[in-house]
Amino acid sequence: ALYSRLAVVLEKSLGPKHLNLAAALNSLAGVYLAQKNYARAAPLSRRALEIFENSLGPEHPHLLPT
Repeated sequence: ALYSRLAVVLEKSLGPKHLNLAAALNSLAGVYLAQKNYARAAPLSRRALEIFENSLGPEHPHLLPT
């Protein structure tokens, strides 16, 4: 619940393309993944990745698979 509220507050205060929002969305997706709730995790992960790629570039080292 905290990550959900954080994402709402960050989006309102920082905008829909801010890196901090992407980090919060990614964390919330991680919670859903741990709960095996893949349907809720997938769109959050995709949105976070889109924000990260648009802000950092698709070749940024933090975005490369490990």
